[in-house]
Amino acid sequence: MQKFTGFLCALFLFAFSIAHAQGPAPYSWQVAAKRLAAGRYELTFTTRAAGGWQLYAPDQVLSDVPAAELQLNDSSVGVGPLTSTGKIASVSSAIFEGSSVRIETGAATWKSVVTITGDAPPHIQGTLLYTYGNEGELYPSTSHAFSVPLEGGVATASRIKV
Repeated sequence: MQKFTGFLCALFLFAFSIAHAQGPAPYSWQVAAKRLAAGRYELTFTTRAAGGWQLYAPDQVLSDVPAAELQLNDSSVGVGPLTSTGKIASVSSAIFEGSSVRIETGAATWKSVVTITGDAPPHIQGTLLYTYGNEGELYPSTSHAFSVPLEGGVATASRIKV
């Protein structure tokens, strides 16, 4: 009977950990684009603080993995670095063997300037990869796919005839 009870406990913990791991990320991102000049746009990513979690600030590398990265689906678009305009604090990390890491202390706003060669498309699509965690858990390269309209973007009218 003890083996069966132990098995049930292990099964419950396994099921709970899978359900937790597959749950939605605690951060919900909003994305906006602002035209700076012809072919230059500033992308702005904003999110609220999530109680009990730490959002790692961009422009740092954690165990050879960027804490935040912007990937775009179009190779003709040059991507500038992600920068934070929010409040950032340096804290000691138990996960990274007591080293200091930078985290957002409240709502976060990250920005990146992208440069487009040729005509700007009507939308730009990509993925924001970010890292969050708490004292015992770390979720690196968590992805948020986005599509945002671009002011002055030109839709192509070409058609492929078969």
